[in-house]
Amino acid sequence: MQSADILAPYNSRITKNYVNYLQDVYPDLNIDEILRLSGMTAEEVADTGHWFSQAQVDRFHEVLVSVTGDAHISRYAGRYIASAKARSDVNQYLVGMVTIETVYASMAKLVPMLARGATTTIEKVGPGRLEITSTPKPGVHEKPYQCENRIGTFEALPKPFTSEFAHIEHPECIHNGGKCCKYIVSWNTSTSFKLRLVRNYAALATILTVLVLAYNLTPHSFWMSVSIILGLNFALSMAYMAQKLREQDRLIDAYHQNSDKQIQSANTSYNNALLVQEIGRATAAIIDSDTIMHELAGLMSNRLGFDRGLILLADETGEKLTYRAGYGYSSDDRRRIERMQFNLNNPDSKGIFVKVFKEQAYAILDNIGEISDSFSSKSQSLVTDFDVRSILCVPIVYGNTSLGIIAVDNNRTKAPLKKSDINLLQGIASHIAISINNARSFKELKESENKYRQTLENISEGYFEIDSGYSLVFVNKTFCEFMGYDQKILIGSRFDHHFTDADVPKVQRLLIAISQHEQPIHFASFKITKSDGQPMAVDISASLILDTHGQSIGYRGLIRDATERLRLEEEKKRLENRLLQAQKMEAIGALAGGIAHNFNNWLAGILGNATLIKMEAQRNEKVQQRAEIIEGIIENASLMTQQLLGYARGGKYNVDLIDVNEVVQRTVDTFKTTRKDIAIELHLEPDLPVIEANRSQIEQILWNLYVNGADAMPVGGKIVIQSSAVVLSESSAFDFTVVPGHYVCMSFSDTGDGIAQEHLHDIFEPFFSTKNGKGTGLGLASVYGIVKAHHGYIDVKSELGRGSTFAIYLPSLEARIVASQKSEARLINGNATILIIDDEEDILDTTSRLLNKLGYSVMTASTGQMALEIFKAHHQTVDLVILDMIMPEISGSDLYPQLRQIDPKIKVLLSSGYNRNEQIQKMLNLGCNGFIHKPFSLSQLTAEINSIIKAEP
Repeated sequence: MQSADILAPYNSRITKNYVNYLQDVYPDLNIDEILRLSGMTAEEVADTGHWFSQAQVDRFHEVLVSVTGDAHISRYAGRYIASAKARSDVNQYLVGMVTIETVYASMAKLVPMLARGATTTIEKVGPGRLEITSTPKPGVHEKPYQCENRIGTFEALPKPFTSEFAHIEHPECIHNGGKCCKYIVSWNTSTSFKLRLVRNYAALATILTVLVLAYNLTPHSFWMSVSIILGLNFALSMAYMAQKLREQDRLIDAYHQNSDKQIQSANTSYNNALLVQEIGRATAAIIDSDTIMHELAGLMSNRLGFDRGLILLADETGEKLTYRAGYGYSSDDRRRIERMQFNLNNPDSKGIFVKVFKEQAYAILDNIGEISDSFSSKSQSLVTDFDVRSILCVPIVYGNTSLGIIAVDNNRTKAPLKKSDINLLQGIASHIAISINNARSFKELKESENKYRQTLENISEGYFEIDSGYSLVFVNKTFCEFMGYDQKILIGSRFDHHFTDADVPKVQRLLIAISQHEQPIHFASFKITKSDGQPMAVDISASLILDTHGQSIGYRGLIRDATERLRLEEEKKRLENRLLQAQKMEAIGALAGGIAHNFNNWLAGILGNATLIKMEAQRNEKVQQRAEIIEGIIENASLMTQQLLGYARGGKYNVDLIDVNEVVQRTVDTFKTTRKDIAIELHLEPDLPVIEANRSQIEQILWNLYVNGADAMPVGGKIVIQSSAVVLSESSAFDFTVVPGHYVCMSFSDTGDGIAQEHLHDIFEPFFSTKNGKGTGLGLASVYGIVKAHHGYIDVKSELGRGSTFAIYLPSLEARIVASQKSEARLINGNATILIIDDEEDILDTTSRLLNKLGYSVMTASTGQMALEIFKAHHQTVDLVILDMIMPEISGSDLYPQLRQIDPKIKVLLSSGYNRNEQIQKMLNLGCNGFIHKPFSLSQLTAEINSIIKAEP
């Protein structure tokens, strides 16, 4: 049995009966939409040979319950199948039946015409009482609503004969665990039916009586008796016919009345349908809420059967109801209504308008005069002034939000208000709510669109939209400015054709990738071709445009000018290279500084011993001469360590105020004697500000640049040296950041071979050289380190075959150089007590010996801990502490605060093989009294000791 019969067991005539019922009871419902949601069509329902599946009728029932809110609609539709209003094939079939039993007896033939998913049997169980059994076939799973539909049908079948529904008992149901559905049907017998039974039985009794009388009575008596009996039978027949005619008249009257009602209802429905249609057409074509309200008022005046009507809407604040449109009122009345406002915030308001608005439920008052006492004084005045007799008020609600109310009333006619009026007015209110929401949504959409368009027109990026064929359909002002074309020219043009020839295929591949992967692309770099033919670097971000079905219909995106981004990336790359170079220089500097520090310590030990030799060999001139030679060598070696410290950029050594012009002039005079084939041209600005620097290091800069220029001109040339006072700002045209201020500039230009551009960023790196093995690669590295140590800047420009220019910028001072005569170095005797703290044993030994020979009392300590112990024991007698900065375990910078805790008045002379750096300056600022650089001579040491001890606190 698993055939098409079971898969589609329900004939379309069952659904057609539902449709007829909906059209009669729910005329406002959209039948086509209900069928669409149920997976059916109007053509299938109209085809009496079409059958629907269980799933389709189940879905149809779910939709009906949802749209009508009636959970028992199946039973009412079943009752409708035999109503006088129905015009189905089933009803036409029933018309030919003679009796109620005949109608029910025909169910066995009728059911297969409607449903083939169940077997139906009918059995008479008594007078006016039948048992109907419905058993589903295998594979069919009926729902409870189908059982209700059968009950409704069985109830309705006797009604054409009795004008009443049958009584149904349901002792067994498959939905309550039964094997089948059993229905006991009974109905009330009509008076004519009872008279017909009496007549028929009387006729049978008459025949029997006549036969008996024929044998027992005389002919005269027999015929007399027969006449009487026949008269009685005739009287019964006439009574039956009369009753039957009366019942038929009542039935015909009922049909006539129902027909009249149907005609009137049809006219009303037609009129209402026209009104709803016109309202729908008006609200669909108008987007302004005020215009919609006045249009609706006119339609209501023409189509509604009410004398007056008005529409009140809540204001933007939601605090008051105000008049928006109406009809049927005089000009004076309308002006008065327009001035009225109904307060929605008053919790004690008794007005019908406010109540309906807040409760979102209609109110109908047939006789206001009877209940006007319950109104507020304001409402009573309105009822009296406007002669209101009855009123119907329905809310205008969208979703869960009240928007306003519609009120209609009759002041001339006395037609009663009906339920259909409420339904119609509620339908109109729904249209008004939708139209108001649409108008507001359209207004918000326009505002949003305007805001969106203004945003697009004012952003700094170019916005574009293109269709699936890559044609531009929208561009903003910035996009037009990028391209150099007017918007009218760009719209319709191919998006990809605005790029350089090399980038056209790249753009096409980009759009294809977006379409295939359905993922946006961010910051893809291309070049567009502007209207003047010039290329412009841009970044593109793009994504798909999807329609309401999720299908791609084009692309949208942004174009940004990438010029600044590319510049910043190049700047970032350049700065990264400079940072890398600085890190390399820092590493070399650390190495050079460490070497110089240790070397200076060794030189200090050698110098101290050489001085001891001189002091102990005063009578031996040759020994003293040899010692003086050693001292000279040490002095030269010390100058070499200054060059190492230049690489280290560890600080400035013996800082003085220097006249740059004087140093340049002196070194140039010396250099001229070495390379007479090179012409030197000087352009020195007079009255140049001084700089604070170490003279020997500045001279080292000059000599390195002289040698560097001379190496670039092996067959001779010219060097131009310029000096000038300049003011640098943050915006100065350098490829590095400067500290704004006053500077002295020394510029060195040669006419040599020049430097390739790719090597310019490498020339200051240690050991880098372009001299093909002739140079060490340390000269310019030393220059760079010294300049940076003096908080200056170096700028270089060069071109192959045309020479190079090096510009040195050093901070200048507003000061003057005071000429002083250099005093001859001499030893100073003393009797002070000195504590020397140094981790180098040779320095401790030689320094203590030298000072002892000059009369000083010396104590030594090779570690910080030892120094603390000695100073705690003898701080009252110690006049000066000579403190080495670099020591293991406890450094000089950590040891000094601890010494001050012991004696706050301590006097300290700092000593280090490093230049005077920030750490040393910090110690001096904290209270140290002086600094001496290793290696130092005995005369330098005694001069510093004498100066500190004799100085005022």
